[in-house]
Amino acid sequence: MCTKWRKLEISTKTDTPIFVAFPKIFSLMGVMGHILAPLFFLAILFAGISSAFAFFEPIIYSISSKYNISRKKLVTILSIIGCLGSLIFTCGISSYLIEIVDGFINKFAILLLIAIQCIIFGWYYSAEKIIPVLNEKTRMKVGFIWTAIIKYILPIFLIIIWVIGIIDLFMKANQFEFIIYILLSILILVLSAVFYKKKSVKNT
Repeated sequence: MCTKWRKLEISTKTDTPIFVAFPKIFSLMGVMGHILAPLFFLAILFAGISSAFAFFEPIIYSISSKYNISRKKLVTILSIIGCLGSLIFTCGISSYLIEIVDGFINKFAILLLIAIQCIIFGWYYSAEKIIPVLNEKTRMKVGFIWTAIIKYILPIFLIIIWVIGIIDLFMKANQFEFIIYILLSILILVLSAVFYKKKSVKNT
């Protein structure tokens, strides 16, 4: 038994994903492993579904309100696009592709987009203007500190973390990963341009 756990300890230093390490752990637990394993992976399944709803809802709401598309029709279209797009992660190198995309999203896309949102919201739209609306129906009032965080502190720290992540990302990337990063960047820019709709300002 000790030998089995020793082998598991060595193998999990490289096999860190939950679908690799945890099945090995459950296989060493005997009967309890057969009980806990289904419950564990069901919990992961429901966590993934609920997370998908959380990411899906803002996209549906923003596109539906901006382009006057019915919610039912939009959900159908996006679900089909999502299913077709996910087929690429069912090929032979799916684990490798997931690792590349996950690294790109976490170290490049999300941090940069949040920093840009803070700058746009804090400076272009002026965060001070929304303070009365936020304080109207809440017990926790916001003010100068909240504005300073949105306009200065959060963008600076996010950009610093983003730069560190980018350096680490590109220092370890090979040619294939560079190609994937470039394609993902182009995809984000194209989708941003497609969904951008400037509101016309009528002179009164």
